[in-house]
Amino acid sequence: YVANNTIKNMEFNGLALNQVANSTIEGNVFDNIREHRGIMCSGCRYNLFTDNNFTNARNGGGILIVMYPNTVKNSYFGKGLLHGVGVSTASGTVIENNVFEDLITNDSRAGVIDLLPGARNTTIRFNTIKNAKNAVTVFDVLSPNETDFDKIEYNNFVNNTWNLYLPFGSRNKTALNNYWDSTNCSVIDSKLYDDEELGGNSGKVL
Repeated sequence: YVANNTIKNMEFNGLALNQVANSTIEGNVFDNIREHRGIMCSGCRYNLFTDNNFTNARNGGGILIVMYPNTVKNSYFGKGLLHGVGVSTASGTVIENNVFEDLITNDSRAGVIDLLPGARNTTIRFNTIKNAKNAVTVFDVLSPNETDFDKIEYNNFVNNTWNLYLPFGSRNKTALNNYWDSTNCSVIDSKLYDDEELGGNSGKVL
């Protein structure tokens, strides 16, 4: 249990967790973590990250989850972060009811929420993502016999360049019941980066 700490002005990870399970990390402030992540979670499973605050990271971001499922909720990811939440080689992670706003990026493809290679069955719901270049980026490519069970639903996308970004080689991605900052279908489509922008070399947002 890690709660109510202020971790700031660190050169690398603010909090590095390795193979931690069934714990709660809540009410912490991560500020000016200059490289990598506020929380690096490697080999951790079934942890709850809630009510944390992440701001200012020159080349870093909020949370990176590797290998196993965890839940990130009720947290604030604010100005000066390079990334919000990244998920890699983990199945079943839940990212819900967070606020992401005014994040920066040095990578034209990087998202506020990144589904990296090996991320599966991720649920992204009830989040507000605003003033970003790419709100949600899906880097992963499914093998031919895999089914996509990611859920991207009930999110509020506001004033982003791309609300959902599918780079070269991505598969189709279903995203239902979201608010896309408009009710105009043409405007909504203009902020979805998929096969139309890549000449058929990517999946479609369904």
